[in-house]
Amino acid sequence: MQKELIGVLIIEDDALSATALSAFLSKNGFWVVGIADNAIQAEQYFIAASVDVLLVDIGIKGAKDGIMLVERLMTIKQVPVVYMSGLEDHEVLGRMKNTRPVAFLSKPYSMLNVAVSLELSVERGMAVGEKTAPPNRGIAPIKPTDEKLREKEKFLVLDDFLIFKYNYQYIRVHVKHILFIEADKNFVHIVTSAKKYILRLSIQQVSNTMAGFGFVRIHRSYIINLRAIDRFSCSEVIVGGTHLPLGRNYRGELEENLRLRKFA
Repeated sequence: MQKELIGVLIIEDDALSATALSAFLSKNGFWVVGIADNAIQAEQYFIAASVDVLLVDIGIKGAKDGIMLVERLMTIKQVPVVYMSGLEDHEVLGRMKNTRPVAFLSKPYSMLNVAVSLELSVERGMAVGEKTAPPNRGIAPIKPTDEKLREKEKFLVLDDFLIFKYNYQYIRVHVKHILFIEADKNFVHIVTSAKKYILRLSIQQVSNTMAGFGFVRIHRSYIINLRAIDRFSCSEVIVGGTHLPLGRNYRGELEENLRLRKFA
């Protein structure tokens, strides 16, 4: 499972910030390979784990700052870098630019901006990896850890909004507007009250992400919004006027969710 996720190494000396970042990223489709607050620890993680992207605070503990650390790590393996900092010093920013980061997030940042920056950084890294490495650098080109990353859509829930990439844009849809989600081979159809979106995702990926946000699986091919139920019987659920099958193995979970009113 982890090999299908984007591996992120968080380098941040503020323990609370690092923990919050790790929890958010882990919940929303990333694999946090480690958290380090200094250069020595970060290099150990970088060598031992499969890192796809670095999320680096410039001001970290120890003699080396985040920029010096990135310069060192890039001699081992080239991966995309996203910096975080509250610094606005021109000399520091100039040094940072010399390491050619994909993005820079000024503190305080939003979690959504972090997720989008990481996703875009890996996409850019894949494109760079298809080219020949610059001469005389002695650094291997960037390569994705798994071919499935080329097709993977970004899909997360944040502040009651479902956020996903559709037609090269990031779309934000309030969860209350989603009626149901239907599986179609290697795709899912996200059906809202106004529009249908087709994404290259598995129904299981969607089910894992939507769990706890008022959605429940009623069939191997359907996930519904509990708020949108018109009525249901022992064999079907009617959502927004659409009749959907209710699988025998999923009936108990639906009734339990309705009984506990987890969607309220």
